[in-house]
Amino acid sequence: MNDQEATKQRPRAEAYFTPRTPAGREMFARRDENQLQQRLEDYLTELGNQVMLYGDTGVGKTSLLMRVAEEMGIGVARVECYSGKSFQDLIGDAFAAIAELQELRLEVASTKSKTAEGEGGFNWIATMKGRYRSESVESEKREFVVVEQPAIDALVDKLIEADKKILFFDNFENIRNDSVKIQIAELMSFISDRAKDTGNLKIVLAGIAETASDLLSQSAAASRRTTEFEVPRMPERELSEIIGRGMKFLDLSIADKFVKRIAGLSDGFPYVTHLLGLHAARGPLNEKRSTGDEPRTKIVEDDIKHAIQNSVSEFRQEFHTNYNLAKEMSGIVRPREHILKALARVDGRDFRAVEIADLYRTQFGISPDKNMTFLNVALGQLRDVKHGAVLRRRHPRGRYRYGFTNPLMRPFIRLVEGTEETPQQSG
Repeated sequence: MNDQEATKQRPRAEAYFTPRTPAGREMFARRDENQLQQRLEDYLTELGNQVMLYGDTGVGKTSLLMRVAEEMGIGVARVECYSGKSFQDLIGDAFAAIAELQELRLEVASTKSKTAEGEGGFNWIATMKGRYRSESVESEKREFVVVEQPAIDALVDKLIEADKKILFFDNFENIRNDSVKIQIAELMSFISDRAKDTGNLKIVLAGIAETASDLLSQSAAASRRTTEFEVPRMPERELSEIIGRGMKFLDLSIADKFVKRIAGLSDGFPYVTHLLGLHAARGPLNEKRSTGDEPRTKIVEDDIKHAIQNSVSEFRQEFHTNYNLAKEMSGIVRPREHILKALARVDGRDFRAVEIADLYRTQFGISPDKNMTFLNVALGQLRDVKHGAVLRRRHPRGRYRYGFTNPLMRPFIRLVEGTEETPQQSG
């Protein structure tokens, strides 16, 4: 075997650590915390039930849905949602997710058919020509023509014929238009009411939100047809499994202390775990490509340090800008900076001002009887755009709770500060 052939056979870190795309089948860590995966399987099986997945950015909502559907043998037609998309655009994208289209026209019907009226006002007629998307070559040859059929009826028919039992609207937080959201809710009701006729066709929404109603508010009739399903941050045990799997596929060994460190820095976000794993693995893999020497098969301390540095650089510029705005430029006490560091070292999403004061006291060994009212000023400043607006405040006066405006700010600060210890649990 010559050097060129050997180079081609060497694995690349990008094949397994994928921070910007859903995890591949071999890298998916089963979500067993609180029977999360089993509960989702049950909801997808329930007749007429539609599903809304919500949670923080980067917690694996898309990967979870895609892998569960795959394990259940259910085909998925995935639609990426973007701001500015109309409901008609989303329906057109749904057809494109099912088939390779040579032609597609969605036109307002000149007269309301009985079927169109039953579609919650989706008074469109579809005309199209295409062939079904499938991994099967035989199926790809199945061409079809639709001539002036009610659009929603045609969409349902094509989903069934293509064996796609889930219509998945991903990144739904990008849809801001209330009229589009109302139409999506109506479509979910329409699909739910026809579950028996369609073989239990589903609509699944996924998006970044603290509550399901932030993603999509529904009428009482629509909400009783829908399960609101929060995808939490991933426990460290499952994050560690991701690192272990990826390194094993790449024929690299990694010490338990490094696995634990990566999991702790990740703060429950598999996105961060994949990002750190990617850069850590590139060290020995790129080294053996460039030198041609015997491959190094062990992750070392320098690989972890470089992974942290490179991961920090890949966070969006807004993280760097806002963190720098939040920190004091001078002074000895610097309460804003130390509040953020204290919150970055503990778990939990929301904190009362008194809890933050206790963390501050612990961090600096301050006496319990010392007046800490200066922290209230700092907390107010950290909510101000002038100081990066890195914290947000929720709940009524007297019950204020503070947390990071963007949940990824905490792992970003952990990476910036090079936090080595496993974060302690907050009370």
